[in-house]
Amino acid sequence: MKTATKLTTMVLGVALFGALAVTSSTKAATIPQAPPVKHPVGTTQTYNLNPAPTLKANKGIAANLLKSQEEILSSYNFSADHKLVSTELLTLREHFANQQMSDQWTDVDLDRMVWDVTTAHPNGVRNRGGFYKNATVVETFDAETGAPLGSKTTGDWVMGSGGPHNYPGAVQNK
Repeated sequence: MKTATKLTTMVLGVALFGALAVTSSTKAATIPQAPPVKHPVGTTQTYNLNPAPTLKANKGIAANLLKSQEEILSSYNFSADHKLVSTELLTLREHFANQQMSDQWTDVDLDRMVWDVTTAHPNGVRNRGGFYKNATVVETFDAETGAPLGSKTTGDWVMGSGGPHNYPGAVQNK
């Protein structure tokens, strides 16, 4: 009798499980499904790997349309710790040659006029790369709009003062 009870219980269990499976699959069939995505035949996605610069060349532009040296320097507060070394109007191509930089900004044409403002910081300067003693900073501005384009800091870098080397366990040279 015990065997019959076990057999009956098993049959009922299988039947109940099957009923649940059928019920859940019919519920899943009634849930609205998103239609499959159909791509138009013959279309492809192309990428421009060499886009035109955002800031176009303006080498031959009239001088009165460019920012003046006074306008560029108006935002600076010079002091004993922040001295003006030079201000120079040149093309971006000449800037790269003067700074001995091989990298180029793809969003600015090489014949775009820029202002290079060079300042000296004898007591040092701190930026996101760390602290530089006896620093020289060259900041580059667009000559037409006056917008900052970039900067380059040189000097005696103090290791561990900032940037990627400021973490626990970093080797400190003293």
